[in-house]
Amino acid sequence: MNTSKLPEHKHTQAIQSWHEPALRTLINCLDAKKSQLRKVKGDEKNAAVKREELKQAITRDHRLTLSNADLVISSMYRAGKIFIFGEYIKLAKDGDE
Repeated sequence: MNTSKLPEHKHTQAIQSWHEPALRTLINCLDAKKSQLRKVKGDEKNAAVKREELKQAITRDHRLTLSNADLVISSMYRAGKIFIFGEYIKLAKDGDE
């Protein structure tokens, strides 16, 4: 995804087009964390993924660069789709599940 030569609105659209695939990747990572918490009888509501772990997963699954994966994560945060606290990330609507 080379967005360096695109106009601003096209650049934004290119980044936002990765929201859904990145959210699926986040959900998969959160499911793995929840299953780990179930094994140790922890509260599944505490499941969260480290930002670096999510960047690596997006890079691995969707073949984006780390910098573009970081742009996608920041864009999802600004759009209110994820909640970032410190270095951890959760879905913004995690309580609705």
